[in-house]
Amino acid sequence: MRKILLSGIFIFCAAFYVSAQEEIPALASEPAVEKPVSETPRKKYFNIGFVNQKFTTPSYYGFDQKLKSNYGVSISRGRTYFLHKKPLARMIRFGIDATWIDINFTNYKLQYEYGGSDYSFGYGGYEEETETTNFYQVEVAMQVGPSITVSPIKNLNVNAYFRYAPGFSGLYDSDSFHGAFSSYFVGGGTVYYKMIGVGVEARFGSCKYKTAGFLEELEEEFGYESGDEQKSMGNEKSKFSGMRVYVTFRF
Repeated sequence: MRKILLSGIFIFCAAFYVSAQEEIPALASEPAVEKPVSETPRKKYFNIGFVNQKFTTPSYYGFDQKLKSNYGVSISRGRTYFLHKKPLARMIRFGIDATWIDINFTNYKLQYEYGGSDYSFGYGGYEEETETTNFYQVEVAMQVGPSITVSPIKNLNVNAYFRYAPGFSGLYDSDSFHGAFSSYFVGGGTVYYKMIGVGVEARFGSCKYKTAGFLEELEEEFGYESGDEQKSMGNEKSKFSGMRVYVTFRF
């Protein structure tokens, strides 16, 4: 009985050894598993944002003053054109962003003091009074510039960009409308998963407003020469700087 048991154990061990020798070459011949290439990010984007912007008023208001926007909103839509089909390091892509429409609206309040009549003491003197003026600014522009997109995991993308944004800027106050060609630079980044994400960008630029409506009143009331005044106003530069925080939808 003892000999039979030892023989069975010997046969089992021999069979296991032969089986292991046959499996080792098969495992060695299998190719190494490669990391999959990340999926191509969605190319089209539509952004809705909140605007926080600063504006330096032109000196033809009598003084320079830096204003901060009370509120503002923005809408933009565009597309990324990738420069190569296969990503670098299986997750990095370079491209050119083209924002076909970019609309930006902001509101400012300007407070200033001026001399007003005061007859409370019967002398006809003057006292300082405070006046508030609302400015409404609308900008319609396009954007173009390079971008880089990194896809660390499936469906998650991190995008950074820098763009040039030429367009038209209109500024309206209680007396007149001002218009000009505007020149902006925009830089920022976005993080999005599948079709939705968030982003933030900085904007800075300038323009030289020309005025309609206000000059005619000056000429009628004070005898100003509108041609000379228009020329001097056209040389005044308004500067802008700020940021936009937005929600992005990818298609």
